[in-house]
Amino acid sequence: MAIFKANRETISPKQKFYFSAPSGETSKLFKTSWKPNMINDMIFWGDANSRNIKSDNNGVYYWKDNSGKMNHGHQTNNKPTHLNNIINGFPALYFNNNNSIIVDLSINYFTIITVTKVIDDDYIYEFGEVAGDGGFYLNGDTNSLSINNSGLKSQKSNGNGWFSGDWEILTHKYGGTHESNSLYINNQFINLSPNFYDDDPGDLNLSDVFRIGSNYDTVYGINGYIAEIIIFNRNLTDDEQNQVNNYLNYKYQIY
Repeated sequence: MAIFKANRETISPKQKFYFSAPSGETSKLFKTSWKPNMINDMIFWGDANSRNIKSDNNGVYYWKDNSGKMNHGHQTNNKPTHLNNIINGFPALYFNNNNSIIVDLSINYFTIITVTKVIDDDYIYEFGEVAGDGGFYLNGDTNSLSINNSGLKSQKSNGNGWFSGDWEILTHKYGGTHESNSLYINNQFINLSPNFYDDDPGDLNLSDVFRIGSNYDTVYGINGYIAEIIIFNRNLTDDEQNQVNNYLNYKYQIY
């Protein structure tokens, strides 16, 4: 079995990545001495590996949280489908417009990093209900990041569409201010304008449902795949963001 090593010049000295990637193989060997949960304040880590998934005839009803916080994903209705060998030999969850996974979380600030392939844009995720008392979302249909905290709103959009139809790593960050409400695609900053609301929402201090794959009432969801999603309860530093993106990129070979 061929072994391909990551370029060590682009990663931390403590990171070591090994992959088996011969053409046509469906089983993958992925070993690393560094993992994202070595960064503090992770509150959810969903990896679509079959050992983390429980399914029935209607789809996935359980997604294990590997952060150590026991915030396991769950669903009783509108379940996504678990599919093998979808990206670089690894599995993913398939969401068909109204499917979702629910995670019960408490969030102040955040960094959310998602490995996804969006075929038809809409809500990648929503926390709480943005039109109500408070929450946030990442929406590909309106090309917007939106945060609402008791009427203080930060919303940005570029109106051009973000998604290429290929696999991408999306990093959504928020550190309390309108400026910090930001998006990176494949670790490249995306300049979002115009700004529809430019308040500084501050400390969210919210406990609510984080819905992966759709909005709060599952009416507007993506048609696409999510292989991995990692959530931190703070705005990661640039070095930390680079570490997680490098880990995911070398695993899935996206860019």
